[in-house]
Amino acid sequence: MTRHRGGQAGFRQALLASEVPELTRQLLQDPESYVRASAVAAVGQLSSWGLLAAPSSPEHAATPQTPLEELLLVLTTDSEGFPRRAVMRVFTEWLRDGYADVAEDPERFVARVLQAASGDLDWEVRVQGLELALAFLEQLLGPCGPSAAAPPGALAQALQALCRVQLFEFAFRSLFDCDRPVAQKSCDLLLFLRAKATPSSNSQEAGDGPDVTSVEAALRRWQAGEQGQPLGGLAPEAVLAVLRSMDLEALQDTLAESSDHVERSPQSLLQDMLATVGVLGDNEADCY
Repeated sequence: MTRHRGGQAGFRQALLASEVPELTRQLLQDPESYVRASAVAAVGQLSSWGLLAAPSSPEHAATPQTPLEELLLVLTTDSEGFPRRAVMRVFTEWLRDGYADVAEDPERFVARVLQAASGDLDWEVRVQGLELALAFLEQLLGPCGPSAAAPPGALAQALQALCRVQLFEFAFRSLFDCDRPVAQKSCDLLLFLRAKATPSSNSQEAGDGPDVTSVEAALRRWQAGEQGQPLGGLAPEAVLAVLRSMDLEALQDTLAESSDHVERSPQSLLQDMLATVGVLGDNEADCY
């Protein structure tokens, strides 16, 4: 209803005068994860229309939180996957729609969200993190299309921003994720970026290319399963050189042909178990 009537003055006044905004916030603490996930979606809708007033309850008076901070708290502390997935969907919509608190400092927002999503045990959260990263890329470089190439100046600025938010580390690490949908999404994202960078593919003079040794070594360690190893500082030129050296099309084909052997690997199963252990009661079941 908010999506369709949020711009109507009478509806806005009635909603703000009701208990709906405060109740929505309270439901973020509901014992049921499905209710919390629905509350997250409602917070996203209400906030997008400026219909989520500051909390009025005494316990929130001392430390009022913006909707953005509230949902970041859900993303980083909620023990179940459904609310965290809902947060990632809201954040992606906010980034695409230019939500005020996000537009104020999009780099800081993206960096915080990707940091949380990259370490999440729920593969759907990681996929949503890559979807948000793709939305950020499109904002910087424009949508992919027949004339997808980005101007050199815009590309250079975008690459610096992507390094600052550590998007490349998240994307490269996701290429070797044990869950196939995550690896597929990362491959799509990197192919998109490489298409945008194509015009400058011949701009490096022979013998004057960047040193990619450390990046390639880290990627080999990640491929071998040493995911804890950091990628370290990244130079945009090194990122582009590595991207051009990778056979992403072949990887994309391999992932498309794969079925359950990646998604149902012991490591993937262990991650799913760790994501829910200690959360479910004796007679409860997570339909994930």
